[in-house]
Amino acid sequence: MDKSIIELVVARIDSQISPNLKLSIGNTESLSKHEMIEHVIKGDEIGKQIIQVHLNFIKAQANRQLISALNSVE
Repeated sequence: MDKSIIELVVARIDSQISPNLKLSIGNTESLSKHEMIEHVIKGDEIGKQIIQVHLNFIKAQANRQLISALNSVE
């Protein structure tokens, strides 16, 4: 994975995720903010999944898909 993408995702996690939040991916245990960052930096399978989720969210924002989806909720 490109170093700049890893840095972007780490910065997003660090600035936007509460230290009290836990993340579960699949059947794995819940991950703390620090553990999420560790997986992203390692580039393991969980880290790759976290990166992909962040990239998909950024793309949805850029394409206005996120706004359209939110506006369609009644």
